[in-house]
Amino acid sequence: MKAALLWMIIGALPIIITGNESGIGNIDFSLLQEHISEENLENYLEDFINNPLDWNRTQPADIESLPLNDELIDRLLALKKRHLEFDDWQQFQAAAQLDQLSLEMVKLFFKIMGDRFERDVHLKNYVSINQKENVDLNRSQLCGRFALNRQIEVGFIAERDQGEKQLFDYRNISLITQPFADAYTVGLAAYTFDWGHGLLFSRSNLAFKGTSVGGTVLAGTPRFSAYTGSDENRYLQGAYLHRQGRRLTLFSFVSRQRLDATIEDSLVQSFRETGIHRTDSELAAKNALLEHTVSGGMVFTKEQNRLGLLVFQTGYPLPVRVYQSRRRQRGISLYQKFQRNDWRFSGELALLSPENFAVVQGFVCRTENISLGAQYRYFSDRFATRLSTVMKEYTSAGGNEQGLYLGAECRIKRGFKTGGYIDFFSQHRSFKKGLAPDRGTEAVAFLDRNWSGQHSLRLRLKRKVTETATAKYQISVIGQSYLRRDAYLTFRGVLNEIDRKQSFAASVSGTLKEWKGVALTLGTTHFYSPVFDTRIYLYEAGIPLRFNMVTLSGSGRRYFGVLQSRFKNGITAATALKTQRRRLISETRTDNTFLLEFQMVVDL
Repeated sequence: MKAALLWMIIGALPIIITGNESGIGNIDFSLLQEHISEENLENYLEDFINNPLDWNRTQPADIESLPLNDELIDRLLALKKRHLEFDDWQQFQAAAQLDQLSLEMVKLFFKIMGDRFERDVHLKNYVSINQKENVDLNRSQLCGRFALNRQIEVGFIAERDQGEKQLFDYRNISLITQPFADAYTVGLAAYTFDWGHGLLFSRSNLAFKGTSVGGTVLAGTPRFSAYTGSDENRYLQGAYLHRQGRRLTLFSFVSRQRLDATIEDSLVQSFRETGIHRTDSELAAKNALLEHTVSGGMVFTKEQNRLGLLVFQTGYPLPVRVYQSRRRQRGISLYQKFQRNDWRFSGELALLSPENFAVVQGFVCRTENISLGAQYRYFSDRFATRLSTVMKEYTSAGGNEQGLYLGAECRIKRGFKTGGYIDFFSQHRSFKKGLAPDRGTEAVAFLDRNWSGQHSLRLRLKRKVTETATAKYQISVIGQSYLRRDAYLTFRGVLNEIDRKQSFAASVSGTLKEWKGVALTLGTTHFYSPVFDTRIYLYEAGIPLRFNMVTLSGSGRRYFGVLQSRFKNGITAATALKTQRRRLISETRTDNTFLLEFQMVVDL
């Protein structure tokens, strides 16, 4: 019955979308950094798919901060040093000497603006049918982008979630233009702003600790971006003016945005970020809070050195109060990035009040075969802004935190790479005076081996311990072997240990990339996790651009299959079927579940 209903829904609704011209069915996750968390990777993909960097204007620092593997990063940096500009992707592919899969991955993060009219409009529908009725999901989107002669760019998105009363519950539009000269850029409606390490605005590329030293320690170039993403509460709504000079860049922006928030007794209890409005509490929180933001700043640039200053104020109309029962929040940020030969220094100081501040400072020394990096971070008790994702372990909670990150990468010889990091941290969550902070360390070591013919093996060891918690150990291995150019096998294994209790998971899958326009993946996963603390997170194949990280606990096995088909008329369809048979260690009964997902993309 549900399967029949699924196909009826698919036939009745508009078909699917993506905000980028690259083939989403050709994503190869081996080209991404394996250490990145599922949440950060999903945010990265959505951010850059909707707001790709212009290759002809991007800086090396932007390339280094991307979540791509080091081999692809090095190739892009080498191409950037040649100072070439391109009018189309064929020229780019030839100059960079990239295979088709690597090119498709690069196109997720970059765009090449030609001197012609460009149109990129899509319809999207995603349907998920689960054995449990309360978790079924249906989401429809319409989005697109128009660009004309590099002078005007317009983007739009409209979205409807299952169960919502309006045709398009969420919609916005963004416009970027250069009305006077190339030095001036004006943005209207929805946009985002990346600044420094993200302590005040936007997502920080340092929100995770990883084995990529440059990607963890160095900040990207400050930039504005048109926003056509699906996150309804983490963007600005208004206008900005950006003037790019030879050495001095000036900018200012204003925003007036309605947010989803839970408000009790005129005090904001929490911000809601899902954008789903079905229950009474979700409907009551919809657009409940009005936020005004005004900001301005400058960046001085000399060669590869940058020094920036930003000030901002955010206010909320009476009688609503936020942030320690106040209705205003003011801040100032100093951002610097210096380079001298092989040494690069990057950091930011953000101040909300004399007692409320955060600081991040680090450096990277990079030679041909070795990269070394260190970074210190400190956050005062209640430092946070709504438009930042700071590096705290629990970003939604307050508390003092400080830490020191030390990382290294080394190419031993051709095909071999090793490295890791150790992070010393302390955190204080109680807000009570006289209590010592909880101190701990997190250490990771890895070894990569790549053979010719695209065979690869990655081994990763992790240990985390605090003064108040038992040490956690993890061993993970990922291997990939190409049987032929368009067919390969993938193995993923994880072994966890905590308090002498062990858990493991092993997954094997086979993928046939292209067979008469069809790509097929079949696989199975077997797992054992006796208690909740030893649960395992494991990636498995699924619908493109939906990060398919599964949580495994108990004892059981899974089977999964993903079928993708690309048609000549610009349609890409994908179907995923997953089944699981699991028994909790403390129970005798066995649970059988299934999940069916369908997605279709039509390029208009």
